[in-house]
Amino acid sequence: MDVRRVLVRGLVAGLLVPLGVAAPAWAAAPEGVAVGCGDTVTGPAYLATDLDCDGVGVRLGADASLDLAGHVLDGGGSGTGVLVTNPAGGGAQSVSGGTLRGWDVAVRSDDVWPPESEASVDRQVVDVTFRDNVTAVGWGRDPAWWGTLAVHGSRFVGNDLAVESFFHGQVTADGSTFARNAEVVVARASRVVLRGADLRDNDVVVALVGEGDVLVEDSVLVRNRVVVGGTKQWGSVRIERSTVRRSDVVVAPGGVESSTWLVDDVLTDNAVVVDLVGESGGVVGSTFRRNGVAVRASAPAEGLGPFQVLDSTFRRNGDAILTTGPVELGGNLVTHSTGWGVLAPGAVDLGGNVASGNGHEPQCTGVVCASRPRS
Repeated sequence: MDVRRVLVRGLVAGLLVPLGVAAPAWAAAPEGVAVGCGDTVTGPAYLATDLDCDGVGVRLGADASLDLAGHVLDGGGSGTGVLVTNPAGGGAQSVSGGTLRGWDVAVRSDDVWPPESEASVDRQVVDVTFRDNVTAVGWGRDPAWWGTLAVHGSRFVGNDLAVESFFHGQVTADGSTFARNAEVVVARASRVVLRGADLRDNDVVVALVGEGDVLVEDSVLVRNRVVVGGTKQWGSVRIERSTVRRSDVVVAPGGVESSTWLVDDVLTDNAVVVDLVGESGGVVGSTFRRNGVAVRASAPAEGLGPFQVLDSTFRRNGDAILTTGPVELGGNLVTHSTGWGVLAPGAVDLGGNVASGNGHEPQCTGVVCASRPRS
């Protein structure tokens, strides 16, 4: 034992306890100035205590960084928690390290037109908990041009809507958690990217896409009632390299001139995975296990691209592939469904499909299938 080290630790402890110091003496204090309700931040600032505010909690001006410092900024059910302005000259803007609770919109871009600046600005949300808000993030509200808001390592819990991206806005969320929200994403003429997300027990993950697109990649989705809802108009949704389990419906019908893609995903124990009518897109390189219905789809409406089911594996589902019309099928392995393996009248046969051990005969309708599973 190093006696000198023990003596030093004892001395430090003896100095701190009488002074009532909870944190080590060398712990860094928040940078900048303490702010109160309604303040406009320029430069670094922080919350010194929990705040209950009306109207606007804090405005972010030029080069503003707001450190919540572990505190709660509470709106009591109305108002805007952090209003991000678009000041002349631009400058980075950020909010980090605490909780935004009970706001109509917790983080919102200002919708003043014309904006003071159209300069490219680095805007970030880091390590923030959004709890019990009507809308957690409302970004790019028409008509201002807002660019990208980057969200890192944050938590969205119990909000009516987690992320709403408007005209010309883009929101990217990396390594964030979404739990028990009514809706997670609405994208209107804009883009939302969820990367490395954990999405659990939400009612609808992608609630609306209108002339925009949503990408969910490298994520885990568990016990969400619906993953991709039926309100899609001239938009696209892509779920890639993700795991989806125990949903009522993964991709629901109702899109207008839209496309949905499942690429390199693993989909397990869902009631229905794909249930589409007249949309383009498809399923590529994905694995379906123990789902009630894996793929149920009709051919896309005239003028849209194809709907494809390619190079995917279906094992021990209820019904595996149920399609009507010129849906393109190729390279799929379908085994041990309790109902239909491949029931695809009118399909476009791209070859390489294999089916065996499924509950209904014939094993394949609409395409030619080999009976021996691929090694």
